[in-house]
Amino acid sequence: MDQQRFKAIKIIMQRAQVNNCPVAAVKTTIYKDTVTNRKVFVNEFVNNCQHTVSAITVKISCFGEGSKLLGTIKDYKYSDLNVAQAGEFGQNKLIACPTDDISSFAVTITDVELEDNYYWNEKIKKISSHEEVIVEMAPEVPDEDDDTTDDNVPETTDAPVVENLPETIEDIGLSSINISNDEGTSITASFSSEVSTPADNEAIKSSDTVVETKQTEETVKEEPVKEEDAKEEPVKEEHAKEEAAELKKETQPVQSQTVEIDQYSSDENSTGKRKKVKKPMPKPVKMTMIIIVIAILAAVAIISIKKYKQISDYNRGTAFFTNGQYENAVTVFSRLGNYKNSQAMLTEAKGKYADSLKSEGRYEEAINVYKELSGKDNEITECYNEWIAVLIEAGDLEKAEKLLDNSDVSFDEEYTVIINYNKALKLYEAKDYRGTIDLLKDSKKYQDSDKIVSDSYYQLGVISDGNADYKTALDMFLNAGQYKDAQKLVEKEKYQLARAEFENQSYEQAIKMFEEIPEYEDSKEWIKHSCNMLASKYFNSLNYEEAKEYFQKAEDYQDAEERYQESLYQYALTAMQNEVTQEILDSLNELPKNYKDVSNITKTLKKYIAYVGEYKWYSSNDKEVNDQGGFEDHIFVKLVYDNGSAILSVDGNTIDLRNLSYKSGTNSNSYDLRNNSTLTRTLNGKVHTYKKIIKD
Repeated sequence: MDQQRFKAIKIIMQRAQVNNCPVAAVKTTIYKDTVTNRKVFVNEFVNNCQHTVSAITVKISCFGEGSKLLGTIKDYKYSDLNVAQAGEFGQNKLIACPTDDISSFAVTITDVELEDNYYWNEKIKKISSHEEVIVEMAPEVPDEDDDTTDDNVPETTDAPVVENLPETIEDIGLSSINISNDEGTSITASFSSEVSTPADNEAIKSSDTVVETKQTEETVKEEPVKEEDAKEEPVKEEHAKEEAAELKKETQPVQSQTVEIDQYSSDENSTGKRKKVKKPMPKPVKMTMIIIVIAILAAVAIISIKKYKQISDYNRGTAFFTNGQYENAVTVFSRLGNYKNSQAMLTEAKGKYADSLKSEGRYEEAINVYKELSGKDNEITECYNEWIAVLIEAGDLEKAEKLLDNSDVSFDEEYTVIINYNKALKLYEAKDYRGTIDLLKDSKKYQDSDKIVSDSYYQLGVISDGNADYKTALDMFLNAGQYKDAQKLVEKEKYQLARAEFENQSYEQAIKMFEEIPEYEDSKEWIKHSCNMLASKYFNSLNYEEAKEYFQKAEDYQDAEERYQESLYQYALTAMQNEVTQEILDSLNELPKNYKDVSNITKTLKKYIAYVGEYKWYSSNDKEVNDQGGFEDHIFVKLVYDNGSAILSVDGNTIDLRNLSYKSGTNSNSYDLRNNSTLTRTLNGKVHTYKKIIKD
């Protein structure tokens, strides 16, 4: 109700319904309509029985000052209800006051329609599980004749007033109509002389025809008589009696009526003229005419009643819509089909109804209504997003997650983050740290999710360390980053892991791990120890090159120095069997001069090492070769040392160390080392000179 428009001016507490009625009237509030400056009133009721109330019918007695009865509104119906036990209703049903002279109302419930075909009315006065509710006040209703009403009090009137309702029943082709309830249906339809009938039924054209059909034996009560017409009452009553008698005479059995026809009399008068005589209309003809009249009038009545019901329903639907009762409006307009703009009103009412459901937080119902309308995708999306936000707020994460999975609308990404965060919290509290990490590590940061992830890694590291799973512990502490003392624990795990590798004789891996934490505890000593063990392993497998490297890293560990020298000596001897290089000679120079035969070896090799290298063609005494640019192939001089002897060769041919030359048996191909940078090659009597390639 619009509180700005309607101002309460009086509240009347209703008296108890003492005849076992399942519904009790609680109070009546009179409002002032600030727009029209008229009075309206609202009745409030409560359901006191265990059944759901579907509709009620009431009698409303209207009082003026001094509790003077001004009139009665009979058979006012509240329909389309769905009120459970203890439910209150009627608060939003505005009723226009018939006159502004009315200052109080007394409400009496006459019929109640309940679910499952249960009902109650004044005749039965009995229903199970009824509890009486006693309230007080509201003026006593004086004894009165049920027929007494005030002409100033009209039939039931809904407010606000809806346009397009016919002013009179003549507007729909009837001069009068009365329809009572389903318990005793009585339909009376009076048609004016303007009602058209078939042209070929001229005999049934009459001034007024009345058709009355009754389903009960109830007596139709007369309308109350106004005071200003009291003097004319006797005259009107007498006149009414005369009209009734005349009507009775006109509708006597068919055989009493006659029809004038022309025919010859059996007796002719003296003049021989024909004589008109009256002959009764045949009974079958007359009955047929009456049946036709009744059928036509019944058809007209049915059409008129249907039209009247459409008008009534349309205005009721419009009133519901205006008062914000959109669900009721939807129900009414749904029944009207294409009447007027009912479809447009139905669509608008559904939209308003869905909006109201959404504002009330009834999202699922709102979504279902929106889906019946076109162009409501945005509203549906908003509903889903608001719904999931409410579920998250209420902690119903399971339902919220199902909503995310089952819906085909686009959700705010934040909702997934929030749901994962809350699920992760539960896993974290249950010490399921891996599950916590899986939910949070790849999602957007939310609240303290970073801290939770870091702590989960940290806790997994502690657990793995306790299980001697140092590799996993190391990974967990590395992922924990700067959390707590995780970096210190990283060093601890590397140390533990390196020790474990050493115990497994994985000395090379142990060395790498220890070298990453050289300052942690005794890591430096473990590096030496690991290098010595690895060098010994290589030495025993005759891999002197690797052995000398790791003995050198072992530094002063036990006999590592002596073993390094032996490894270097053996490496040089082995390597020189393939080729003597300056690098090998330099490494031998690291050994003490008196170390075994190193002095003699180096002295011998130094004589010839200068000749070793790669030589390129320089010139020839062969003009043809010179013109062609010489030879592209290079000559290689190589030195080896094997079994205490130095061997110098050129292109695979052994050089005589006495004259530094090689002569073939036929002298067709020979080499001479002129100095340590030039050699000559004699080929088929032609001499070709080569120069050593000096590399930077």
